[in-house]
Amino acid sequence: MALFQRYAAARPTQGAPTSPWLSHQGPRRLAGARWLLLVGLLVATGLGLRLAAGQSSLSVSGWLPWLHTPTVTLYFPGKDGRLLVPVARRVAAGEVTPQGAVEHLLRGPTDRARLAPALPPSARLARFELRDGNAVVEVTGELSPTVQTALRRTLLEFPQVKSVRVVSPGAAPEGALPGLQPVYYTYGSYLVPEWKTASGPGGALQLYLAGPGEGLGLQGLPSDVRLVEYRLDAARGLAYVNFTYTSSLRELAIAEPAKMRRILIGIVATLTEFPEVKAVKLDFQGHTALGLGQCSDLLRAPQARPAMLNDEAILARN
Repeated sequence: MALFQRYAAARPTQGAPTSPWLSHQGPRRLAGARWLLLVGLLVATGLGLRLAAGQSSLSVSGWLPWLHTPTVTLYFPGKDGRLLVPVARRVAAGEVTPQGAVEHLLRGPTDRARLAPALPPSARLARFELRDGNAVVEVTGELSPTVQTALRRTLLEFPQVKSVRVVSPGAAPEGALPGLQPVYYTYGSYLVPEWKTASGPGGALQLYLAGPGEGLGLQGLPSDVRLVEYRLDAARGLAYVNFTYTSSLRELAIAEPAKMRRILIGIVATLTEFPEVKAVKLDFQGHTALGLGQCSDLLRAPQARPAMLNDEAILARN
């Protein structure tokens, strides 16, 4: 009986907390759950807005900016010296500057990049100035026209640079390059721009389908592929592009799926060079994949501009 009385006295009354964990930790856990729910709602709202804008190619760095890897775009000649290949190089945050890009250009491409140095080994940066958008680069040694263009293209990747003057024996006097648009084709493992005069995204698409210059080693969609429809949803910044689905397209996707991916990414990169195009929805007469399921992810949803073109770290491993 005494044991029963002690047990009854120790039992909590109805409505009272049954344990110290509930009385102290319960409210804290509830508050934490509410915060988690709020964060989840904010993330879901942001995802919905991004998808509504047609930007379905999400990346971790887009949501977590502190994971973003700083890069600079450098232009190196191809092995035959006729084309300039843009390469994204990962650098320290403090080197993402016009002068930092020139210094990396002087270091040359990686050994496995299968590209030629933009500048001769003896070249040194003697002077760099940037005032009111006008860059002046003085490099020791005589520079070929291709090298001068590599310098200009590299520096004009920075929005704060409007024109470039190269100071070197034999340098061309002009500072700004003509107002040309890059149209991206495949070149080996790279995407390479051929610079053309385009009146807008639709005009650039027509130039793309006309094909690259002969003898350059560039490749786009098979020549029998035609444009069925192009339209731009200006409010959303979304370009809809529908091509014909041909047997040669299917064969290319099956035989060389990596090249087929690069070709499609090149179309996206070409159109998103225009500020009014934020993403591109690719279609091939309703096909959800090319070949035997290739590139289905690129056709399933609108594609935003790739974060990097020709990532040097990845290409060097291939």
